[in-house]
Amino acid sequence: MKTNIKISRNTNIDLVKLISAFGVVSAHVPADLESGDFFSQLAPFRVPFFFFTSILYFSMTLNQANSIQEKLKKITERLVFPYLAWTLVYIALIFVKYYVTNGQQNINFLYAILYGNTAVQMYFLPQLLGMQLLMLATFFICRRNSQSKFLGVIIFILTSAYFIYGNNNNVFGVLSYQSILFYIVSAYHLGKIIQNNTRKDVLIVFGIILLTLTFYWRFTNPLYLKLFPIGGVGLTLLLFSLKAIKLPKVVMYLASLSFGVFLSHEVFIQIFEFIFHNILHFSIKYTVISKFVVTSIILVISSFFIVGISKIERLRKVFLGY
Repeated sequence: MKTNIKISRNTNIDLVKLISAFGVVSAHVPADLESGDFFSQLAPFRVPFFFFTSILYFSMTLNQANSIQEKLKKITERLVFPYLAWTLVYIALIFVKYYVTNGQQNINFLYAILYGNTAVQMYFLPQLLGMQLLMLATFFICRRNSQSKFLGVIIFILTSAYFIYGNNNNVFGVLSYQSILFYIVSAYHLGKIIQNNTRKDVLIVFGIILLTLTFYWRFTNPLYLKLFPIGGVGLTLLLFSLKAIKLPKVVMYLASLSFGVFLSHEVFIQIFEFIFHNILHFSIKYTVISKFVVTSIILVISSFFIVGISKIERLRKVFLGY
């Protein structure tokens, strides 16, 4: 049955979004062995958390009373436009960087355009888009409408081919088949539980089990965390099972900037490094403290930049998708 369910905002998710955004930025700021090891503790949670919460909220909108065209339009506006816009920005940055430093640009345009190999974080959008399309295709195939079924089969085949090609060629950032299946199935079932507002005790139990396995595998076999990104899923289960905390409006607003910060921060990291290395000729020793300071600076600058973009409607639609 088609409905127009209003999905309420969860402040627990907002808070962890902010922390995860800091974790993503810190992952891309240079590090020595000590600071790298310290901040890498967030690795099992930061990107998997963003992946899973995005897939989760998307799964809860599938039954809303929107036409096929509206569903595809929403995905295009929310993910495709920002992806193409930021891809152009990072391609331009690559050419400018190598021109100014007299280096050589080495870019695979197929991987850059299709898989986000223009910046270390850009793989996120095409992978998220691929998983959403798989969920949408499955939804169409399960409908009675023959036109929807046909469209669903086409989308499923094309998206599957995309993931297969990426995995077979070891393209950077492409999710494993296990990860894709785990994200989608978990999001579908958790979405049902959240919408029915039942069985929160189950969420607590499974959340604790997944987080325990995350910490165990983190120190025994990190490969499992790449195959099964359970950290983000377990954390999300726990957050939805707990009573929502009351956050100041400023924190909730900063959390709303996390998508833009995720996409834009690498621009400012590149500028920051260029200024220090090529203009000031100064090399920063990245201890835990200095890495924390630089990460915080990049996070703040990126946030101000996204606030500025969000004030201009056309830029907001193109770069942020809303």
